Amino acid sequence: MNDSANPGWWSRHWKWAVPTGCLSLILLAGLMLGALVVFGLGGLGGLMKPGEPFRHAAGLARNDPAVIAALGTPLDSGWMRSGRFDMNDDRGEVDAVFPLRGPKGEAEVHLRGERSDGRWTYSRIEVELDDGRRVDLLAPPAPTALPPQAPAAAPQDTATEEPEPDASASDP
Repeated sequence: MNDSANPGWWSRHWKWAVPTGCLSLILLAGLMLGALVVFGLGGLGGLMKPGEPFRHAAGLARNDPAVIAALGTPLDSGWMRSGRFDMNDDRGEVDAVFPLRGPKGEAEVHLRGERSDGRWTYSRIEVELDDGRRVDLLAPPAPTALPPQAPAAAPQDTATEEPEPDASASDP
């Protein structure tokens, strides 16, 4: 038999099979990436930004006057740089560091806490500023100093005295 008169499938169809195969691989990779973004990144984002503890720490930092003075507003929090976040039903632990950026500078938020019976308790929420200062966000706010007040003046007697009756105006 003469093979040159009857070429095989590949030699007849390679011109459309190669681009179709490459396009299929690209499409499959795109679908996998899309699924990761839609389904997986939500879960991955939960690991990278540990949900409630992250929101709580970022909220405290955004409302702290010392942090606002050092970093300015608005403050933007980034992904968890290091640490761990473990959740098991209504129990869990978090020990994480994430960045906080503002127009005046950058800082790191250090977060440590435990979840028991569905409730988070934090042992550390601290902002470490670029200059090395640390702001403890769990410390009670310092009392604000009231301006000094002038001593109260002695009360003045506002009652009017009645004039004494004049003896010359008595009856004859």
